[in-house]
Amino acid sequence: MDDLISSTYPLYNGDDLYVDGFGYQCFERKRIFLPPRICMYYHMLHFVIKGKGVLTLNGKSFPLSKGALFYCPSNTKLTYHTSLDDPYSYYWFNFTGKDAEKKVNSLGLSIDNPVIYPQNSQNILEIFRKLMPLAKLPDTQDVALGSLYSLFYYAKDTKNLPNKKQSSIYVEKAIENINANFSNPDLKINHVAEHLHLSIEYLSKIFKEETGTTPISFLISRRMEEANKLLKQGFTVSATAEKCGYVDMCNFSKTYSKHFGYPPSKAL
Repeated sequence: MDDLISSTYPLYNGDDLYVDGFGYQCFERKRIFLPPRICMYYHMLHFVIKGKGVLTLNGKSFPLSKGALFYCPSNTKLTYHTSLDDPYSYYWFNFTGKDAEKKVNSLGLSIDNPVIYPQNSQNILEIFRKLMPLAKLPDTQDVALGSLYSLFYYAKDTKNLPNKKQSSIYVEKAIENINANFSNPDLKINHVAEHLHLSIEYLSKIFKEETGTTPISFLISRRMEEANKLLKQGFTVSATAEKCGYVDMCNFSKTYSKHFGYPPSKAL
């Protein structure tokens, strides 16, 4: 299949539900991954068939993976982009109409909850597989509309997602990242945020809510915990500083003293 297949139709004609277009896109062979900055007059539904990505909407980021049906509201600024490590592919519908938002809301989708995982994913996949060969043919809009109604029908049953809040999952992943990389002197909290496709402000907010401390404080504490262990094992102050991500020994000693109330030399 081509990397991009799409079909578009004339502008909305006042119907209760109107298909503006549909298509398929694969990012596996693309070498540049630029997050689109979207603000469209129509609603969009995407169905991810492989890979991973992230949708950022209303100040929140939502991970996307195989089986996700994600919603892009009309006239709303948002971004969505693929993972570099596991590029996604998806099908989509663009649609408008007086009942468009109501139909979307009936699935449990909204600006605050834009991602669901329908139980009937195989049926949804078949809808698109049957529709895509018609993308370049004329007079297919009625078929496309029928397919969209079928999508709404099959997407009503959704999988129960993990009980954990998404913010808790992000914080867990941030902690994993810090634990794995705290010895790297170049590690910065903005790197951790970028790794999770989050803004540093949002990561800091949810990290504080979940742990009671900030990401930078956690990083320092993790380094100090390791430093104390190494010093007690007999490592020199300079070797300990290096293993804990400090290139400036004075900065290390100052941080250690502030954290423990005594200089690192006292721990030897």
